[in-house]
Amino acid sequence: MRFLPLSQSLAIGLGGLAALAGAVVVARDAAGNAFARSRPDLALRAVPDHPIALAHRIDDTLIATGAVGGPQSPEARAVATALRQEPLSADLIRQLAMMRSLKGNTANSRLLMALAERTSRRDLPTQIWMIEAAVADGNINRALSHYDLALTTSRRAPALLFPVLIGALGNPEIRAELARYLRWHRPWSDVFLTQAVATGQPRDVAALVAEVASARNDPAFRAVQASLIGAFVVHKDYPGLNSYAGTLPSADQASIRSIGFSQSTVDRRLRPLTWELTDDPDLGAGYDEGDRLRISARGGTGGIVARRIIFRQPGTWRLRQTITPGADSSGLDVRWEGYCLDSSGQQSFWSQTMPHQATTVQANIAIPEGCRTIELRILASADMDSASALILTLAGVSLVRIG
Repeated sequence: MRFLPLSQSLAIGLGGLAALAGAVVVARDAAGNAFARSRPDLALRAVPDHPIALAHRIDDTLIATGAVGGPQSPEARAVATALRQEPLSADLIRQLAMMRSLKGNTANSRLLMALAERTSRRDLPTQIWMIEAAVADGNINRALSHYDLALTTSRRAPALLFPVLIGALGNPEIRAELARYLRWHRPWSDVFLTQAVATGQPRDVAALVAEVASARNDPAFRAVQASLIGAFVVHKDYPGLNSYAGTLPSADQASIRSIGFSQSTVDRRLRPLTWELTDDPDLGAGYDEGDRLRISARGGTGGIVARRIIFRQPGTWRLRQTITPGADSSGLDVRWEGYCLDSSGQQSFWSQTMPHQATTVQANIAIPEGCRTIELRILASADMDSASALILTLAGVSLVRIG
């Protein structure tokens, strides 16, 4: 597999100074000097040399024209004047650095950007500039350190930076370095992982989660692990889901492997690798103590009452179960169905109807070649003539390979 060069993987991709100034607008904080920040031209009419308003007017000019004056331009002279009044303005120092960089004065502009960062580590555009400089040097560690600073200090940074980091997860080197910050449980890490599950490639996110798992066992991280199951299902990447299931905590793996009904195999966190039960007063199923599934249906209803995904090898398997009907369940029909799942959809390969008397039933299931991901369903329907809910209980469900 080929990976993008580092410069393409971690770069913000701003496409020039105008876009960097656009990031300034994103980063502006409404608190403090709000008028100077939101309407700099009006603020400058009242106070012609207002440093914050001047800095933001230059940003706005840069956005509109895509250009900024060089070191000898009127803008540069205005910035120099403003800096004498406000020598600790990260905005102004950063702008001076940008103007110097137009003349190729890279060493000087980097020194100024470093000064801007020391002046205020909360200036998002300065951190973005630092990220781009680190990317240009091919320095993953330095680039990610500035990502961390930006994400820790700016509320606006996640909207700009998370998509870039998520897009870079296919690069193992970047993934390994990023995992360090997630293991340290940085303030932005949980929100990042949640967004990565929602928008990233599940296999890349799963590889990252696996690198973090040894250091994280908190509820937020376990929730991310569970939600990644659904991401694989949405992408219909069942082989990837099978591999990922093998990386989950041992207790979760035990729940996924067991086909019977228990507190762990109806765990909502792990659906659809555990049983998903229909919760409806007219047609549904519920877990009863004693590892039993209680199925009920009122007259004229029908549909799926329980379903889950399992992974099994092709071959012959024996399904065993104990059936206990209610007092009058002759009008209740319950059956199993099995479907092969793949990226193209689903295909039915097996069905079995339950008898109406109390008994232990064994049935052989032939899983066809090429079918390794299976959805099992339990369906129920009740006759129109049934006046009250009809009940049937399943217990002792097991699935063992016999050939």
